[in-house]
Amino acid sequence: MIRDYPSAASDLFSRWRASSPDFQDHFVEDGIIDPARWVQAGTKILFVLRETNGYRGNIAALIHKACTTHPSSKLWDRPTFHNVGRWAHGLLHAGDANFPTFEDAHKSRKTALLACAFINLKKTTGGARATNAVEHAAARDAIFLREQIELVDPRIVVCGGTYRAIKQHVYPAIRRVGPRVHEAGGRIFINANHPSYLKKTAEMYDDVAGNYHRYQARSKAMID
Repeated sequence: MIRDYPSAASDLFSRWRASSPDFQDHFVEDGIIDPARWVQAGTKILFVLRETNGYRGNIAALIHKACTTHPSSKLWDRPTFHNVGRWAHGLLHAGDANFPTFEDAHKSRKTALLACAFINLKKTTGGARATNAVEHAAARDAIFLREQIELVDPRIVVCGGTYRAIKQHVYPAIRRVGPRVHEAGGRIFINANHPSYLKKTAEMYDDVAGNYHRYQARSKAMID
């Protein structure tokens, strides 16, 4: 992350808004949730999802409030951010001698979220289900999306139901290096289900954090 991240992000969003008449009504800003915690995080993790469901404000600010001063936020009514928080904790500690259990990750999900970044491919709101509009937005805004990701500069990008669009439009050079784990330009991309996907949450935790933990262990064994 560059030193003057807020200013750089503001400039990016200003240019992005001006790029299409689709943003005349609203533009959902997103990015680093808590800059201070992001700087302190040992592993920089970015979650990339599709679009917000009816919310038109700054989604990073909304997540920050839900994790700190608004514990009854409607953000916790659905499984999405519970899962994202669990994944975040597991990924943050994937290199530890004792890999976090699902139960440990659940307890620390809100704190872990604060150390991460979060963006949507589509910067306007949509319905409960993703549509072709998300794919259209990813294709149209590919240059801006890549600039935003490079500005955040994460070590790990978790693609929550967005891997295909990211590979097709933003990072076509991504290559598979392990189960659900991919790489491009020294950055890791994890092909995850959308966090609201109807699958056992413990299995989804293993899909994301467990596979990355095993990838790291294999990589270290090869070096040793």
